[in-house]
Amino acid sequence: MNGIALPSVTILEKGTNNGVLTDFDGNFTIEVSSTESILVFNYVGMKPLSRIVGGNTSMNVQMEGDSQSLDEVIVVGYGTQKKSDVTGAISSISGADLNVTKESNPLNALAGKVAGVDIGIGNNSPGSSPSILVRGRSSLNFSNEPLIVLDGIPLEGDVTDVNPADIASIEVLKDASSAAIYGARGANGVILITTKRGKTGKPRFTYDTYYGYAEPIENYDLMNSNQWVAFRSEAIRAAKDQNEGMPVGTNPIPTIDNALEPLQLQAFQAGVDMDFQDLAFQNGEQINHQLGVSGGSEKLKYYLSFSYFKQEGVYKPADFERYTFKANLDFDLTKKLKIGISQQRALLKEGISTQSTLF
Repeated sequence: MNGIALPSVTILEKGTNNGVLTDFDGNFTIEVSSTESILVFNYVGMKPLSRIVGGNTSMNVQMEGDSQSLDEVIVVGYGTQKKSDVTGAISSISGADLNVTKESNPLNALAGKVAGVDIGIGNNSPGSSPSILVRGRSSLNFSNEPLIVLDGIPLEGDVTDVNPADIASIEVLKDASSAAIYGARGANGVILITTKRGKTGKPRFTYDTYYGYAEPIENYDLMNSNQWVAFRSEAIRAAKDQNEGMPVGTNPIPTIDNALEPLQLQAFQAGVDMDFQDLAFQNGEQINHQLGVSGGSEKLKYYLSFSYFKQEGVYKPADFERYTFKANLDFDLTKKLKIGISQQRALLKEGISTQSTLF
């Protein structure tokens, strides 16, 4: 760290529980068992370091940065903290975990994966968005939905427009840091969606596809035409007995001509025996195709993807169809100037949704 003193560095005598922390100026004092003892130095973002005490009564140690451990630091609205200090308030889900269940809406995949977040299903229609509560219900008259941020910009539209396969990670902010960063809009929590971006290297093409189906678990046991006519005839006779104040079963069973409406009689005589569940339900299917390319040089990195998703529900009128195009570009103009562009376009049956980001 270029000679900067590091406070709170953990210093532990190897093989024992004897340890101390450095003070604000990086100084420490420790009593060891022998001159052969080994001191191990640990600090977040730095490589571990070991030193033999020997005959030294003082020791100057310089630690080296470790870029691979930077994910252990979380940047919040009021500074930085160790990830272990805020795991109860910030939850992170990787894109690989999100795509295990192959959902049309990425937020559906959060169910059961994030502690303290309630995912509720409003309806079972394909492509529908769930209701999400991060901090419970705080208002009876206004929305309790969290703020959704896509690549650093509040999402204008529905999360259904986002292809789950384009997502690199989702973070859920549940503590005061969300309000510190996003103000009143983060009062109900914040969901940060980060999409995939290109990396330096040769172009890498990917193609992903899958097919699934769904079927009703069990159909209701309905009456056939003969059973229904017999039931209707008994109902008419019971109604007539009740109107006349007679015991049930006194009047004779009406004839079919008197029990059925003209159209019903015509269908019955023609032998029509229809199970209306066959007209309403079907074996639904789910199809997805995605083609992507990523790569780049030191100056330009890119990630492009195109996907087609279709889902048919077990109820025949219910279906969902989506075309999405995603483009992420990163330009390194100089060492101090970088430009990034994120463009997303979704074509649904209902219309077109566009989300653009420039940073």
